[in-house]
Amino acid sequence: MSFQINYFNKLIFFTLISLLQVHKVYSFDIIPGVQGSSANLSVSKYNEFGYLEGMSELTPTISIDFFGRSSVEPGFNFNLLAVWEETNFTKQRIRYNYIVTDIVYNPDELKYESISSEEEFDEYLDVGTNISGSYLYFFAPITYDFLSKDNRNEAMRIGYGPALLFMNLSGSAYLTEPCLQNLYDSTGVQPYSNFLPSLLETNCRKVSIETSNIQDIGFAYIFELVFEQIILSVKVLEYELVDKNENKLDLNVASIILSFMF
Repeated sequence: MSFQINYFNKLIFFTLISLLQVHKVYSFDIIPGVQGSSANLSVSKYNEFGYLEGMSELTPTISIDFFGRSSVEPGFNFNLLAVWEETNFTKQRIRYNYIVTDIVYNPDELKYESISSEEEFDEYLDVGTNISGSYLYFFAPITYDFLSKDNRNEAMRIGYGPALLFMNLSGSAYLTEPCLQNLYDSTGVQPYSNFLPSLLETNCRKVSIETSNIQDIGFAYIFELVFEQIILSVKVLEYELVDKNENKLDLNVASIILSFMF
């Protein structure tokens, strides 16, 4: 089952926040903050793969804790969060093995010999591809809360649970594996280890990424430290889906968030 969405969801999300704040229907918390994230995206199609990495600078984020501060009790608890985040993938993983040949002098044989060894090139590089977008997810973790003995407003929380994810991603990526390795194997010994971007353009398949639907449910982890009104959170999101162009996407995002609860 899939649900068609677009960037109009951002308006819906912030409208929901406003309505909850005005009507005070539930014991919820509005939690604005700033976040930095590290994300990895695997793209696969035609039994070929591409890997991308995204590192974000500090960006605004906001979430709603529908159970609010009242849900913080010692021991196991249930929670429900709605979180809006954005991401941007600008670097792609370039990995292949190549042969290095050195000429060395053999004193026992009194002659020069060529010695070959296999080396690996493995780096994330800017090769002109970019995938960016945002996602809204509803996270329902089972948590275990540790409360301070002296102050109820200080606590530590760890949790894990399903995440219903609505995602918008668009951009392009190269399917570099096994393309690059096959290319280097077929051309024989390479006199250099540096990657040539032109190899991607002329030899490897490039796919377009476009997703505005949801498929299945992902999972997320949460770790939080609460100090009065300040919250330091670490969230890890894992999600798999198939986009409109039948590319399989595996997303992993780790976010560090500093928030203020009121």
